[in-house]
Amino acid sequence: MIFSDHVFTPADYDSWKQRCQSVLISQRGRAAVLRGGYVRHLALAEGVGISEALKGPSGLHEKNDLNFCAWDEDGLEYVDDDLTKDELDLLCGIYQSFTGTGMNIKKQSWYPLVSTFEGNGDDQGRWHSRLEENYLKHVSSILNEKVTVNPQLLLSATEWRDKTRGFGQARRATASVEKWSTQFLNTYCGA
Repeated sequence: MIFSDHVFTPADYDSWKQRCQSVLISQRGRAAVLRGGYVRHLALAEGVGISEALKGPSGLHEKNDLNFCAWDEDGLEYVDDDLTKDELDLLCGIYQSFTGTGMNIKKQSWYPLVSTFEGNGDDQGRWHSRLEENYLKHVSSILNEKVTVNPQLLLSATEWRDKTRGFGQARRATASVEKWSTQFLNTYCGA
């Protein structure tokens, strides 16, 4: 928890990256690569290789929130590594601060939270040029290599949602492709 008047600097960003390393250098780094979106991109940027994802699951964990489980139509269970909500929040760089109004808390992050990004317009199931361009601009503004119109380094979930919303036509096209793909698979593959 930080005070609402805290001014974030590149030193805060570096400190956050060091905290991320505690997750990324463990087996949890593999789960970050598998996750996709910003979490995957940040893991790759911090040196977790694709080869980690190819090693396979690290094993069953006693805590169920560390496992991702899926079942096929015959009830066969498939298990893989997953990240907890706290780990996902850490990797997105979430900070909580008092607003100064009662016990209200404001949440901001260096990058969009998974719950904000997944299913949003820019989430097209792959890392694309628009995401890369926005990512590089954001890192550049954090590191003060480029002056930006908006000096705010961390954004709220609403601000991230608006920033990663994508284009209306692209969102509608993606939704249509998802719908048609599901119909095709259900019709011709017996899914």
